[in-house]
Amino acid sequence: MNNYTIEKLYVYPVKGLKGIEVEEALFEKEGLQYDRRWMIVDVEDQKFISQRSHPQLALFKTKIENGKLYIHYGEDYVSFDVSLYNPDLRLDVTVWNDTVNCHEVDTSISYWLSNKLDWPCKLVSLTDRNARIKIYGKEKNSTTMSFADGYPALILGTASMDFLNEKSSTPIHYNRFRPNILVKTFIPHEEDTWSKCETSDVSMQLIKPCVRCQVINIDQDLAEKMLEPTKTLAVYRMSENGIIFGMNTVCLKEGVLRKGDILKIE
Repeated sequence: MNNYTIEKLYVYPVKGLKGIEVEEALFEKEGLQYDRRWMIVDVEDQKFISQRSHPQLALFKTKIENGKLYIHYGEDYVSFDVSLYNPDLRLDVTVWNDTVNCHEVDTSISYWLSNKLDWPCKLVSLTDRNARIKIYGKEKNSTTMSFADGYPALILGTASMDFLNEKSSTPIHYNRFRPNILVKTFIPHEEDTWSKCETSDVSMQLIKPCVRCQVINIDQDLAEKMLEPTKTLAVYRMSENGIIFGMNTVCLKEGVLRKGDILKIE
């Protein structure tokens, strides 16, 4: 069993918006606490809005402080209690192939976001931990899910990023890949070979490589679409399903993950 170090931890409270680096986070079955527990949906069809169609989402910053979630856009911001939702505004929303029952947070928050995006939308909250279930693996195991695309969490190794940047003509920041757990590694993509990981508090299982979409080409500081890193990754990280980078992960034992934790790998 080999040992590695957790270098950074990130949560992305609102799906598609900027994430937050944290010193520690409770790793729950549906992902790191507060990660993708909120989502912006189109008013017309109740489907989620992402950077694929709205790159400007990258410019919205988030922060959680004293039990409140702050969403900043330029000098303007809104905030609300993390437990806030309107019990009278229940709705079904679509995340890929899943229909998820949730609640709108508050009409004033939705109005603010609609104005900033220039697009009619609502901010919804995942109010039921069992509202979305993921079946995975040959054994047909299951886990609860947040609004994340496919799995509760994403692990990425630093050596994989270093290798990409050796090959790419443009420096690429790892925030393009939106990892939850950034691990100090020594061999590019060695995380692809890991099965189970554990710290003193947490146990997790790596399920499959993450197939990447065009969002990785969006500069997270400028909200502009670029050619990289897809141009470079297509040369050496193309699978039959598409470009793969990072590992999808589920939580086997809930507990607190901390920056600097030793991660034991099977």
